[in-house]
Amino acid sequence: VRRIDVDESQDDASLARLLIDERAVPYASTVAYRLGKRYVAELCPSLPMGAPAFPPQRVRADATYVVTGGLSGIGLRTAQWLAAQGASRLLLLGRRGVQDENREGIAELQRQGVTAIAEAVDITDGSALAAVLQKNHQSARPVRGVVHAAAVLDDGTLASLDDAQLLHVLAPKVLGAMQLAQHIAPNELDFFVAFSSLAAVLGNPGQGAYCAANSFLDSLMESWAAEGRAALSIAWGPWTEIGLAARTGQGQRLAAIGLPSLRAQEGMAAFARLFSSGSTCNCPIVGAIDRVRWQEAMRTRAVWMGQSEDSASSSRAMGITDATPTSPVIEKSRTNLRDTVLAATESDRRERTLAGLREMLTKFTLRQKASMKSEVAPIARYQRHEAPSNGSAM
Repeated sequence: VRRIDVDESQDDASLARLLIDERAVPYASTVAYRLGKRYVAELCPSLPMGAPAFPPQRVRADATYVVTGGLSGIGLRTAQWLAAQGASRLLLLGRRGVQDENREGIAELQRQGVTAIAEAVDITDGSALAAVLQKNHQSARPVRGVVHAAAVLDDGTLASLDDAQLLHVLAPKVLGAMQLAQHIAPNELDFFVAFSSLAAVLGNPGQGAYCAANSFLDSLMESWAAEGRAALSIAWGPWTEIGLAARTGQGQRLAAIGLPSLRAQEGMAAFARLFSSGSTCNCPIVGAIDRVRWQEAMRTRAVWMGQSEDSASSSRAMGITDATPTSPVIEKSRTNLRDTVLAATESDRRERTLAGLREMLTKFTLRQKASMKSEVAPIARYQRHEAPSNGSAM
């Protein structure tokens, strides 16, 4: 998965060449082109010094806190943490409303004396969201904080992904965040915390839409922080029991490629540190990695993607040092695609590019080999920064 951000100087022909040339330069998950120069985002250790990008927060008893996706999973667990810190009024939003599996968790909040209001609402529907916020408005305890934990998984390869499936995954995170920003005055908020995913940083086969949705949240929080807001996007690794990975049965597959799941208490302890102590960056990563298995998975992915070791920057960052040869089949496909796109007329260049990419990607399957050894290392304290790339400029 690559996120490529371009400026307005690119025309269709330049964009087509850029997509093809990206496969011949050092791999990076996040790339930006500015006036012909290529920049990449890199992971580097987050230093515990200097002014925090996200300042320390505290929970207030005289406030209302909104939690989207707050009726189940990580969202509900976060609501319980807020209550334990002194929150007296919580507005929990979810598409399905209260279900049997989460009824007891909400009832427990109410037994603790917390005003826990559960509302069934689609936060991507601006009118419905506005109605719920107006219905539950209380001047004595106004909304002072938002935790945006809403998410939907609907995996699919690029070849099978259609507009409806793409929008189904993008809407809760992307449109949901924008609707919240429109209907809750940002200058009245102490904080806005978005729950993103490690998938947006490392990629995950079949989750292009989910990666894009979380990448948007990361960028949005950085943008808001640049405007002076207390905005934080946490890129979570998989969780056990209550996370999307557990709910969809993906935890075992992710563990096999080196991404073991966090226990709920570990995740909430990390959230507590970030919330109460602040963060040196606006998009911290919280997760664990089994380096041996991850390295093997990255070797396999590099072959599948037709990358040499020099272009597999993310793999090398995880400690891979042996060269991985470029697949001659993919190299041939890449050359054929370039010739096809450059020979196309301007009117059908986009369709030919997409068709060629789909054909390339569907020729290969990702092979995974589990390693017998295990070395788990936390990656909770990493941040992104932009650095000029050694790759060719367009």
